[in-house]
Amino acid sequence: MHEQNENSSLPILLTISAAVIVTAAGGWFLLDDDFSAPANTAESAADAPLAAASDVGASTAAIVTDSISPEDLQTQELDLEGDMAGTGEPRIIQSDIPVDESVQDVITELALVEPAGDETDAQSKDTNLRKARLAAEADMLAYPVDQSALYYYNQILGIDPEHEVARAELEATLGRLAQTAMEHLDAAEYVEAYELALLVSDENPGHTLVQNVSRELDRMTNEFVEIALQNAQAGNDEQVEEALVAAQALPGRNPQYFTAVRDSIENIRSSRIADEQTRLEQVQQAAVQAVTEWTEKVRGAITAGRLVSPDGENALAYLTEQDAPGAEKEELQQELAVAIIAECSARIDNGSFAEAEQLLAAAAEFLGDSEATELLRNNLNDALIEAESAKVMNVEDFVRLAVEPPKYPRRAQERNIEGWVEVNFVVTAAGTTSDIEVQNSEPGTIFQAAAIDAVEKWTFQPRVFRGRAIDQRVNTRLVFQFE
Repeated sequence: MHEQNENSSLPILLTISAAVIVTAAGGWFLLDDDFSAPANTAESAADAPLAAASDVGASTAAIVTDSISPEDLQTQELDLEGDMAGTGEPRIIQSDIPVDESVQDVITELALVEPAGDETDAQSKDTNLRKARLAAEADMLAYPVDQSALYYYNQILGIDPEHEVARAELEATLGRLAQTAMEHLDAAEYVEAYELALLVSDENPGHTLVQNVSRELDRMTNEFVEIALQNAQAGNDEQVEEALVAAQALPGRNPQYFTAVRDSIENIRSSRIADEQTRLEQVQQAAVQAVTEWTEKVRGAITAGRLVSPDGENALAYLTEQDAPGAEKEELQQELAVAIIAECSARIDNGSFAEAEQLLAAAAEFLGDSEATELLRNNLNDALIEAESAKVMNVEDFVRLAVEPPKYPRRAQERNIEGWVEVNFVVTAAGTTSDIEVQNSEPGTIFQAAAIDAVEKWTFQPRVFRGRAIDQRVNTRLVFQFE
């Protein structure tokens, strides 16, 4: 049992094998008992499929014979009603073949042959021989059954079993019937072929026609049952029923056989459903495991600080790999967004602006134009402007709007002293100057005051950075010398 659970296809294969073995065992099981052999032959045939099935495996045999026990198979009564019935008379086959006008004429002629009064056996044989030949010439070989060539030849043989002429002509008639039956088989007219085979089997059970019809009906039954089994395994229940109905529509089928087949198909269906359920559970477990591993991988990258780099091995890249359930993915997105915001702020604070911008772009993928990303963007922009403002530029890089030269100090002029002053100041966003600082001067401090007074009066076109006019620190040197 454990092995079957691990390899769920085994019961299905064993079931199909056992079913094919049973159906191939012989017409005793497929046919309704019209072509049955004597009792001892039937018993040996009944043992064959059970033995063959047991070779495949005990579980298989149990499946195929679920509703038919070995005792039932060996002791079932043959349906002999309408066969010999213990009287030696041929069975009567009810036929729907219409009696046309020409046949009716022959029937009338046969009636005229009927002698009046009692007749001797010899006369009766002669009369029936004439009737048999008239019926045979009119192709009334089997129908109507009590006015057919078969009927009259059997009347003769009932009186004289050794009548050579009747026996020979009967064999010729059986040959013609066999040809007609085979034509019915070729045209897929199985009922007509089957009824003729029944008539022939009464006269000659070993006749090739009986074997051919039996073999063809068995083949068709096996084919339909195999189709039903294959569709049962594939889960096509509608096609299963269609194939079984087609098989059961064939004449002479044994209902008990189809009971066993249906039981086998039900076992296949149950096994298939169990297998599908097992596979579904395995798929679900695998999906849960995959999501768990993916979640751990994303969180591990977040914890390790691999938020958006290196390429392909960061939390952002991992987050896009798995088509996870919405709630879990949303939770991880929020965790990553929080981590990115915190890291972005830290990078802004320490002046790593390029990395901060990369992180900000990643955060925007999760949060869009949210309050958090807007705040980050403003903070980054302010930090960038502040850093840019702190850079010292040359005054030549600015457009001067008003520049007043410095006044030469009287004391330096009287003493004929020349020199210079290097100043550092801020060109404000309004274009004015502020925060003027003397960086160096020569000689001493004699020119510093004059330099500061001059710079205070200068105006410039302010510098625009990131779309905003900013304060910008500027450096220049004011030279004091006589012309």
